[in-house]
Amino acid sequence: MQLPKICIASGGHRGNGPRMSPPLETPFFVRPKWKISKVICSAGSSNHPPHSNPFMKAAAVPKHTPASLVPVGHISKAHGIRGEVVLVFEAESPDLLTDTVYLRSSPEAEPRPYAVERVRVHHGTLLASLRGVTSRNEAELLRRHAVLVPRDKLPPLAEDEVYLSELPGLRVMAEENGQEREIGVITSVDTPAGQDLWTITTAQGEEILFPAVEEFVLDIDLDAGVARIAPPPGLLDLYLADPAAAGKKTD
Repeated sequence: MQLPKICIASGGHRGNGPRMSPPLETPFFVRPKWKISKVICSAGSSNHPPHSNPFMKAAAVPKHTPASLVPVGHISKAHGIRGEVVLVFEAESPDLLTDTVYLRSSPEAEPRPYAVERVRVHHGTLLASLRGVTSRNEAELLRRHAVLVPRDKLPPLAEDEVYLSELPGLRVMAEENGQEREIGVITSVDTPAGQDLWTITTAQGEEILFPAVEEFVLDIDLDAGVARIAPPPGLLDLYLADPAAAGKKTD
């Protein structure tokens, strides 16, 4: 099966494994559902032509709840003196940046709509002009804001695909030595160096950093709310004080 990738908000580190700096809201990707293959939406590159829509009408912006929006990147800094912002964009298609995007300063903040007037590539960097942001000072105020788009703008998926944003909350079942046991729940998905890394939190609050590569992921069943994995020997022992107790609540 092939699994698509989409963004999810990611938490900090609380486990016994290697510490990772807490990311911003992880932008959406689409992966096959279970062969990790091409990222349908990944970093914008300089071979994308610039997009411009200077005559876009200031029409009423459709109301979107936070649940109907998905992150596709974030603003890293201001560019120049006329209000342009530098986008760290985690999607292949700049078409997601047409019309209106939503910005928020944190996962708890209310998303605010901004009309996109122009998107261009400058020395391999994606730049955007947002309506109402006309100075460097105004652009600097948007630094580290997550960029979100309506979920209904995402590319359609094949029948055997899911978005990575659908993974958090799934129970994780591990198959070891011919037996299956529940390990915990996926609480976040990160993509350091292009590699999917699941944070699995046990009932005891321990965190496992699980490399979600093809040979270690057996199945993802969204209807059942379960992800089945075959962890490499010794991986769980690195994170769990008592591997046999994983998935069991203590009194």
